[in-house]
Amino acid sequence: MFRKCRLRLARLRRDSRGNAMLQTAASLAALGILTATTAPVIERYMNHAKVLKSKGEIKVLASVLQLLVNDLGENGVRRSPDARDYLSLMVGAGDVPTVEHAEDHEWNEMETVGQFNDYLVTNRPGFSPKAGGSLTFGWDGPYLQTPLGTDPWGNRYAASIGLLSERGNLVPVIVNAGPDGVLSIPFRLRYDQMEQDFGDDIYCILR
Repeated sequence: MFRKCRLRLARLRRDSRGNAMLQTAASLAALGILTATTAPVIERYMNHAKVLKSKGEIKVLASVLQLLVNDLGENGVRRSPDARDYLSLMVGAGDVPTVEHAEDHEWNEMETVGQFNDYLVTNRPGFSPKAGGSLTFGWDGPYLQTPLGTDPWGNRYAASIGLLSERGNLVPVIVNAGPDGVLSIPFRLRYDQMEQDFGDDIYCILR
């Protein structure tokens, strides 16, 4: 009788180990299926959050650059070695994105007037502080509470700031390359091109 009990107990142990292994395998399989189905959803959510963050930062940049222009006057913003160089850029920190079209190489090759933080946070160009009175010109910053970093994908923001003083048909914008890291918007953007599709670029017009 004792022998039968021992055999029964041994059989129960083997069965319990087998059931535990089956349960573990089933749990791992379920976890794999869950991960495979939720990962794309999480990735889309994260990308959407990055796009919204970039759009918000560009809108803020457009607003504070307008304040800077109002304080300094349009001719005061540029501090370029060549004052006639209206194709000057203001840029942020980060990697330089590629351009989709070779003719838009200016986004990456034009000489910059400096970083956004130079103008909006530290006054590195050395503008005279704004004196009292609404009709006076001068730097009245800092215009950002915290320094601007890279875009959510590690690339830089750029503004065709020199076009603010160009009285032609060209549109000054702040832009970043979006999720694909490629700039599709023309550097010499014209008003009649505003309704075109520029891929996933994120941009805002400078007024």
